[in-house]
Amino acid sequence: MKPMIEKIVEISIKILVRGGIDRLTMRAIADELKISATALYRHISNKRQIYYQISEHICQKIKYPQTINDPKEYLIEINSSFRNELLAIKHSASVFGQIIPNSPEHIKFFDKNMEALIAMGIKSPQCFFSVKIINNYVMASVWDEEFFKDILRHKPKGKGVNYYLSHLNNINYEANFKNGLNAVIDGIIKQYFG
Repeated sequence: MKPMIEKIVEISIKILVRGGIDRLTMRAIADELKISATALYRHISNKRQIYYQISEHICQKIKYPQTINDPKEYLIEINSSFRNELLAIKHSASVFGQIIPNSPEHIKFFDKNMEALIAMGIKSPQCFFSVKIINNYVMASVWDEEFFKDILRHKPKGKGVNYYLSHLNNINYEANFKNGLNAVIDGIIKQYFG
């Protein structure tokens, strides 16, 4: 990655973490870099390209086991790693919600999910849609976890809030994520193999 692109990605991530995807604008990035929007457009043609750069940055950090001994465990491991990388950059799941896999590392992640599902005996096009189902589960889990942690941090007042907060205080997010992912994968297997 070129140094200016790296700087743009770094600034974009800071803006994303601070204010969410709605604050991640070309103008905000240019302002943070102390350059004109025109100068920024010489390096990045549009906001979608920034999303792809952020996805590449995140997907480069995903950890992959060397081999697929147990395809289901492999899926759980790589998607848990993906979840952890998304949680490391607040609001980054929203970026992935705006794009399709189109950067080398994002495509690699998608392909690794496909390989594991193929190893389980799932064929195309069911394999493609199964990866999308798993991906949607991961995104929803990250969004929920960020939302719940924000609620706990701000402790809102109102009718029924104490009941809700009492449940949020006792969540083991990682264990719940893995249990849910297990259920999603089991559902995929049941759908195609009865």
